[in-house]
Amino acid sequence: WGFCTLLSMAALATEQFNNQEVIQQTLARIAGHSGVAGYIVLHPSDGRILDFVGFNQDTALVEKYSSSLYAFAMLAQSTVRTIDHTEDLTFVRLRWGKREIFIAPDRKKEYMLIVLQEQH
Repeated sequence: WGFCTLLSMAALATEQFNNQEVIQQTLARIAGHSGVAGYIVLHPSDGRILDFVGFNQDTALVEKYSSSLYAFAMLAQSTVRTIDHTEDLTFVRLRWGKREIFIAPDRKKEYMLIVLQEQH
């Protein structure tokens, strides 16, 4: 499963954000991909958890990932803005060991999508 697929799905959800059914279908497709351990949807202005699936429903683990990755995304956004004040962060991909994390902020700043994938 490639990050391009995730980016395409996130873009689709972004374009049709007002259509809740499309959003839920898109998130279900993401969650259904092989290796996806879960996803988290955060509010972009304060990082509060709007929705999550997976992570063995461990709320403490979701909060740990959310707070750390939200802070990381805000630092990355600040770095992008420092380099070019006209640009926004559009996508981040982190990989270590057998894990991969994708962070896709919404262009309209309505949510931030984080996906954790375990490599096989």
